[in-house]
Formats: sequence, C-alpha cells, structure tokens
Amino acid sequence: MLELSGAGGRLREATFGGDARARLAARAEATAAPDAHHDRVVGTLVEADFERHTARVATSEGRAITVTFPEDLADDIQRWLRRPGELEGRVEYDPRSGAASRVDLHRIVRPVQLRVVPDEWEFHRRHRVHDLAAEQGVAVVDDLDALVDASATEVELRAFLDALGS
Repeated sequence: MLELSGAGGRLREATFGGDARARLAARAEATAAPDAHHDRVVGTLVEADFERHTARVATSEGRAITVTFPEDLADDIQRWLRRPGELEGRVEYDPRSGAASRVDLHRIVRPVQLRVVPDEWEFHRRHRVHDLAAEQGVAVVDDLDALVDASATEVELRAFLDALGS
C-alpha cells in the first residue's frame, strides 16, 4: 500500500496488485544498477596493501572504491598500479547514490575506449627516426647544413639562439 499527501492535505491511498508490484520491483532493480556493465569498474589503481589483499581505485569522477583481491592476483595488481584499468568482479553499489563502492576482483583488463591521443603503451615505446619518418611520409634530414637559412641576418640568428636559451 502507498500513501500520498494530496492537494489540500488529503491523504490518498493506493494498493498495488501482483503485476504492478513486479513491474515496480524490476524498475527499482534497474535503477539501483546504473551502469550497463554492473560487474565492471573503470579507474586507476592508486594504492594496494598486499598483506591485506586490498587496494583502492580512483574513478574519473574522483570517487575512491575499495577493491579486495585474491593472492593469485597480487602480481596483476602490482602491474596495474598507477595505470587505468577495467576491474571485473562482483561490484557492490551504494544504495543511496547508485555509485560503485566496492569490488571483489576477478581480473583486470585494459579498458576499451576511443583514443584521440596515441596509446599510452605505444607512447613509451622507443621509435627510430627513420621509422617515424616513414610512418609520417617525410624525409629524414641527414645533412645539418640543409637546415641553415642562408637568408637569415645575424640579428635574426642571435634572436633565434636567444629564444632557445643558448
């Protein structure tokens, strides 16, 4: 039964049958789990306690989520510290906010996302100049004399060197 205050302070009552209760329960359950992947949390592991098998993940919204993990995932936790990852496991949600509050971890994977900037892993890889030039379709300058601007005056060259901090 539901009681509502109506206009003029009148109390109104409504009783829901079995079908209506089932629809309301399904709607409440769907609302309680706002994320389509309610078994995953994406964030950065910012700290870990390897004796207690707990960690903390920071989400992009700045929320801190407690993570518990089994001993066999300790190496994965170490490898993923300070890196964004997608944590899969049993996720508990705060009943009031609907936000994830705790994860019992099963595994960590690299998050799938659209990339506008180069891949983090690729960024740190060492590249040879000739390989980069080939990727970008440009020629490598092998002769430093080719970089000299013969039309530049002494004043312009000095200003250029000063700007470089030489």
